[in-house]
Order: sequence, then C-alpha cells, then structure tokens
Amino acid sequence: MPVPRPDQIPQLQDELNDRREELHRLLLSAGLPETFDALTENQQWRDNFRQAVRRYQFVVEMRDRTSDDRPDFGSEESTRFESYQRGYSTIYADLQKYVGYANTWAHQPGTWINDAQRTGLSRANALLAEVESRERALRDGRRAWGVQACTELRSQVNVANQLPRFEQTSGQSLGTLYKLVRNADARRDTSSVEVEYGQTALLSRHYREAACSELTAALLVAAHRDLYDRRHKAGDLITIKDFAEPAGPSSARRDHVVLVVGPPNHPESVYVEPWSKTPTVTGALNYSMAQPHAYDDEYQREATGKDYAAKATQRINWSWVNARHVQPANPPAGVNSTADLPYARHVYDVQHAFHSPPSSAGQGRALTQDNLRLTAANNFGQPVAAPLAAQFATTPQQSTAAWNQVQYSATLQSPQPQYAPTYTGYPAPGHQTATSWTPAQTLAYLQSQTGQPSQQQGGSSWQPPANWSPPSQQGGRGQRPG
Repeated sequence: MPVPRPDQIPQLQDELNDRREELHRLLLSAGLPETFDALTENQQWRDNFRQAVRRYQFVVEMRDRTSDDRPDFGSEESTRFESYQRGYSTIYADLQKYVGYANTWAHQPGTWINDAQRTGLSRANALLAEVESRERALRDGRRAWGVQACTELRSQVNVANQLPRFEQTSGQSLGTLYKLVRNADARRDTSSVEVEYGQTALLSRHYREAACSELTAALLVAAHRDLYDRRHKAGDLITIKDFAEPAGPSSARRDHVVLVVGPPNHPESVYVEPWSKTPTVTGALNYSMAQPHAYDDEYQREATGKDYAAKATQRINWSWVNARHVQPANPPAGVNSTADLPYARHVYDVQHAFHSPPSSAGQGRALTQDNLRLTAANNFGQPVAAPLAAQFATTPQQSTAAWNQVQYSATLQSPQPQYAPTYTGYPAPGHQTATSWTPAQTLAYLQSQTGQPSQQQGGSSWQPPANWSPPSQQGGRGQRPG
C-alpha cells in the first residue's frame, strides 16, 4: 500500500480494525487450531501453531485493555507483554507460516476437512498478509507526519534541558523556560485543555525554549490540526503518554511525556519524540522506554481538525510577554563546571529514544528511566569533570553571539530493528549511515514519498496577533525533566 496522507489515516485505521476483527474471529474463535490438527499428524507443528496462537491471543487481549486496566509495572504480566511486543515479528511470522502451510494442504486432494473449514483457512491466510500490509502503511504514514512535525518544531525551538543548549546559554535556557515560558502570568484563563496546550506551544515558540512538556504540546496541537479526515468527520487517535517513574519517593522521581499517534501498543502506531538530541519517530513496539503500556495516559482523544494554536493566540497575555525579552547571559560568578550552574539537576544528555539492541549500544544514551536519573548535577553518574569555565562566553559580545546561535541538528541515525523500522531521523529507510539534511531537504524527501505537498504533512498555520513584536530570541505544562 502507498504511504497515506495524514487526512487518510483515520479511515484506513477503521478499515484495518475491521480486517483485524475478522481475522481474530477466524483465528481465535472459529476452531482454526482444530482444522490445523486435521491436516497434519506432525505433533511438533501442531504444538508450535497452538503456541503461536496463544501468544498472539495474549498480545491481542493486552492491547485491547484500557489504560485503567493496565498491568502493574514489573509484574509478570507486564514483562511478558513487553517481551512479546519486542518479538512480535516472530509471533506473527509463525502464524503466517503455519496458516500458509495449512492453506496449501487444504487445497490438495484427499484432505479430511469440509468446505467451510477450507474457506476459513483461505480467508485467514489472506487476512494475515493484508493486516500486516495495512499496519505497515499506517505506520509509515504516521511516521512521515511525525518526521516532518519534528523537523518543523526543532527548527523553531531549542531543547532547554539537553546538555548542548544548557552549556551554550550558560544555564539561561532553563531560566527562560521556568520564568517566562511556564509563567502563569503569560496566560489567560481557558476552559479548554487543548487551548492550554496551544498556549504552551505558542509561548515556547516565542521564547525558543522547550522541554518535553512544551514539545509534546506543540505536537499535539499539530496532530489535532493535521490528522483529521474532513470527508468522514473522523480523527486519528492521539495520546500523551506520561512516564512518571512507577516507584520511589516523589522528590526523586523522573517524569517524561511523549506523543503517541494511533492506538497505543499497536504495530501501526508511532511514538513521536522530539526531545532527545536526535529526534526519534519510531514504531510503538520499538520505543526505548521499558513497558510503556504500564504508564498513565495524560491525555487521549481523537483529532478534531481544529487549530488550537490559533485559538490560543487570543488567550495569551501579550502585553506581559512583550514586556519580557530574554537578555544575553553570562555564566554566574564562581561557576567552574556545568554541574555548578543553576538547574543542573534538570539537565540531561539523551541521544535518542529507539529501542537499542546490543549492536547499536554505541549510538549514544537512550531515553530510559535509568538514564533520566543521570543529570548534569551528578555529571551523568561520573566524577565531576575538569572545570568548563574556559568554554563559557566571557565578553558581552561573545555571550550575545552564543545566545543568538540556534543549535539544531538534523544528523539522525536510522538503525533497522527487526519488526518496526525506526525513523530515528530523516534519511530514506534502509540507510545505515548518518546523514545531515536541512529541514527543506527533509520535507522534499517526504513529499517525494507521499506525493503530497509538504504543507499537507503538518505545516504550521498559526499566526501571532498584529501587535506581536518578538524579541531577538524567540522560542508549559508541568515541571518535567524531559
């Protein structure tokens, strides 16, 4: 199937759901294992097929659970589901193999099955191939949207609490985030949670600083606008997953939020993660956080087709915002290392958010709960390094130049895990080497893949009010490390 446009995704998801429901009826309710037994006397094959069906049924039941019925983190049920999700390609391939064998045997002369059983086998065999193809197409469409959305977003804001930006601004990036972007005085009251996310997106763009909350808010606003089918009046499912650490005192916990596009825990869905130094857009079965199914959903609704950034424009206190411009920063007196800067305990060095097999362990620190415990304050778990004062700007001219420089890297890596291919970046699928593309090159590539103008893949449509006068440095929801 071709890569779908964002507005085609909701209808294609409905069609996939219908095909899967039919497949599950044939595979899990219509006695297919008994039909398989009638076609072969090989007990090992019989056992293997039944095991594949049992594993698949467990995965189906776990995916269909509501967030309120999710398993406990670290429980046998949760860790088993994690294992099956990571190895889902093997489970599905086993089903395809044995159903394919049985379908071939069923159409040979002399087999002891009836026409209804034979028809059911043929249909199950066809559906297994069609469901996989539809899952792949939807995942590719959502991934293409996510890549472009991340490209646009990272060209507009800096990741305030990743190490490069924090060092570049001598720690001021987080001061701007906490004191300006997240200041309640910058916002007017609203009864709409979506408009609240729109306020966060606008303020982070204005001051050009963001952490995971701001980045996810901006993506949510874009998803509401883009992932909507106006013809069928249907929207794609969008979720904010809240990775609050499941154990430990609240003061020591690490929290993170990310946008999931599509039904969470399903192979056709993607995690859109712009917060890592290398933005990651990857299949839901390949996200780096362990047991994502065990965490809360902070937000989950279908896209509405509305532009909440435009709506939020009227709910910003622009007179307050325009009176507070960011001033160039010098390092505070007496600071000898990054660890000594204010807010250092909220600063991270996380490279990517895809699941790393051992072969890709050298690609940088992945986004995990363990790595969220490593901060600039503890020098990422190592003894404090030599003083970094020499790296700081020492004159007003140097400080201003450093502050005005926008660091945005489109050097992204594309490893290929077994099942859900990872768009850890923007190279064409299959490219194993890192490459640097400008946002314009990225959008051109996506346009060539989808056959659609780039603005249909998630271009920005919000406009500030006529009296908006951005400062020289343009750029919340919650105080989160990510």
